[in-house]
Amino acid sequence: MKKFVIFCCSVIAVSLCCFFALVLYPGSLSGIKYDIEGYRLRRLAERGNVYAQRELGSHYAWHPDETKTDPEKAVFWLGKAAKQGDAFSQHLLAVHYASGNGVKKDLRQAAHWYRQAAAQGLSAAQIKLAGLYARGEIAEDNSRRAGLFGIGAEYGNSDCQYQLALCYRDGSGVKKDLKQAAKWFRRGADQGSSDCQYLLGCCYAKGEGVVRDLDQAERWYREAAEQGHESAKKALFDLKKQ
Repeated sequence: MKKFVIFCCSVIAVSLCCFFALVLYPGSLSGIKYDIEGYRLRRLAERGNVYAQRELGSHYAWHPDETKTDPEKAVFWLGKAAKQGDAFSQHLLAVHYASGNGVKKDLRQAAHWYRQAAAQGLSAAQIKLAGLYARGEIAEDNSRRAGLFGIGAEYGNSDCQYQLALCYRDGSGVKKDLKQAAKWFRRGADQGSSDCQYLLGCCYAKGEGVVRDLDQAERWYREAAEQGHESAKKALFDLKKQ
């Protein structure tokens, strides 16, 4: 009987300990599980496991408890995985360099790691890299820029669609093709890009890459003008005077 009582008391004591651990531990059960996982990942990461390094980097970047995020450690572990060729880590590391989160902002380093991930076919990295080119934040040869704008444009990035259209219009990095230019101006215009709307209006006004249509020109000038595009406002005014 005495042993039974001791056994019951032990079970109750253990149960109470577990209960208070779940109640008092920040993040409750999910927090405990996450930290145990983080510990396990650290051991693997320290041994050079690229998957563990990537996951540990993500662990520090997006911990369920925001007070436990550590961007510098995230950069450290993502850097380890990135150097081993992990495309996802290369992309995330580039994001940190581009934003200056956990490391000094460095667009050259961001572009370097975006390129590494883009070369492995990671579309998100290809779009981000094209965006750096589109905003003029980094330089690259014209043919490579046009190729990356094409990738971003196909994925629906309006900045890339605008830049790709300019490449076709000017013959920069690709063979000059006014029909392709009008096509990509139209894609960007449909997404609300005022620059694309204005230049598509110019295409219709001049008959470049499309059949000349002043009604369409007026439509697209107006779309851009309503967004405050000054050149479109002037073009619309001049068109109405004709």
